[in-house]
Amino acid sequence: MIDINGKSMLKKYGIKNVFLSADFFLLIIVSVIAFVIMLILPINNKLQLLKDYSQDSIAIDAGILAIVVGALAIITSLINERFLNLIQETDSYFDFVVPFYLSTLTWIASIIINFLLLVLYYFDSSKLPNYKMIVCIITSISIGLLISGLKGISDLVITSIGLGLYRNEVLSKNEKK
Repeated sequence: MIDINGKSMLKKYGIKNVFLSADFFLLIIVSVIAFVIMLILPINNKLQLLKDYSQDSIAIDAGILAIVVGALAIITSLINERFLNLIQETDSYFDFVVPFYLSTLTWIASIIINFLLLVLYYFDSSKLPNYKMIVCIITSISIGLLISGLKGISDLVITSIGLGLYRNEVLSKNEKK
């Protein structure tokens, strides 16, 4: 059986590939842009925006989870024992699993950040030093994670389609032999 865990996946895929990927740069760029926009908004608008955004974003995150689980179900239904042995021989199973790991990690981080935003809304801003800056930073990270998570969904769709095509190609070559 294939041993798929985060440690072995990082050895093959490489942590460098995660942090130097287009997805990570997208997360940084969107977060910085959102941070600048949040600094420009007046504090009164920011508090209402914080509450509305965090509630809506939690609902979006639940939708992202449903899509991730659905895509994983599709991939699981495509893999049978014979195909699993073939992709294990070519050492290509990580290519299909990495997008699910990254999307799941993005989703988990986004849920945690958005719950933190919801909790921050109910705090008394006078009790927290630099409340405005904390709100700006957390909201901008949340927006970056949301956009990154939405891009991750498109990566999952591409991975699922790629796996189906790869499965047909490999199994048809194997049947010809």
